[in-house]
Amino acid sequence: MPKSGRVGIVVKSCDLKALVGLMGESQLKREQIYLIGIPCSGVLASVMQPNQHLTTASIAAKCTECTELIPPGCDFTPTVEPPAISVLEQRYAAEIARLEAMTPAERWEYWKEQFSKCIKCYACRQVCPFCFCEQCLCDRNRPQMVEQTPRPAGNTAWHLMRAMHLAGRCAGCAECERVCPMDIPLNLLNRKMAKELKELFGSEAGFTVQDKGPLNSYDEHDDQSFIR
Repeated sequence: MPKSGRVGIVVKSCDLKALVGLMGESQLKREQIYLIGIPCSGVLASVMQPNQHLTTASIAAKCTECTELIPPGCDFTPTVEPPAISVLEQRYAAEIARLEAMTPAERWEYWKEQFSKCIKCYACRQVCPFCFCEQCLCDRNRPQMVEQTPRPAGNTAWHLMRAMHLAGRCAGCAECERVCPMDIPLNLLNRKMAKELKELFGSEAGFTVQDKGPLNSYDEHDDQSFIR
């Protein structure tokens, strides 16, 4: 950040949630940035087809569940109402319900099949606002925590570790899923984790800075019945 002045950042609502999360993790200070909010009707599901028009068919799944078309609390927001895009269902909610109806073995096979497509390009990591470590655990080889070659065991370890790392932090921007060249439904896993965090701890990413999330805080009165 500059030693003087403020940095202007243009944000949609999901972008703002990411910035708020970074403030809570001491990566940003609110007084250092000038937020320009933009009304948003949604974005395209694929970055590979930028010339498409935004329609019910082409809109990103994350946008079917967004309730904040105008980011709140910005320093400047144009007084323009974004046009609404009519959608038939909340796509992630419907897909999560389908997966939850499966047996554990069926779900495991589903995710093994998805992760087997991974080529370890790490585009998901590069685009994620919360992957800000100077050196990722997965890049270390002394000791090697996660296999770096694109093989089933290493792929599964990478994606499960990443999902747990984002649990309670993910802003739902779904850029990981949009940039994935193999079309792995990464944000579906993120949304499932977000659903669990909300149901178990009443916690979800929002527009209020939180110093600690439910998975990196401890209270002596926490339920410990899972320990055997």
